[in-house]
Amino acid sequence: MKLRGVSELVSASLLALIVVIVGGAVAAAIMQHAAATRQLAEQEYINKVLKARQELEVAIAYIDGNDLVAIIVTDNTPVKLNDIYINDTLATSNCRISLNNGETVTSIKGYTLPYYTAATLRCTMPHAAQYAKLLIVYEGGEAYAEAKTP
Repeated sequence: MKLRGVSELVSASLLALIVVIVGGAVAAAIMQHAAATRQLAEQEYINKVLKARQELEVAIAYIDGNDLVAIIVTDNTPVKLNDIYINDTLATSNCRISLNNGETVTSIKGYTLPYYTAATLRCTMPHAAQYAKLLIVYEGGEAYAEAKTP
């Protein structure tokens, strides 16, 4: 009986093939992880840029009886509203927005105003006043105005 072994050339070739396959799999996993991380970083950057570009202006603010009325205007980016303060007191739940298309929004927190919008903000104050400070906090910053009776 004659015993034969695997030649050194065949065993070296098999070892090299195994190393290349395992190395390729590891490299592919690393590249996939790097691409996913890069995509996540790009999306986070885009979100931060959009937040920074949000702009809300108060064109006019005045007091009408027990209501503080303000005309607010957005620029070329939608604006996500957070809170509204009147005289340093949270008043978001006492406010509503009438959009220029006739729609009225009563749940303001988290509402996104469309771009290029002029809207009327009306907040009921607990008691009549002749002067009030209005602060609108939105995702990209704050808008401030002072209101008084006409």
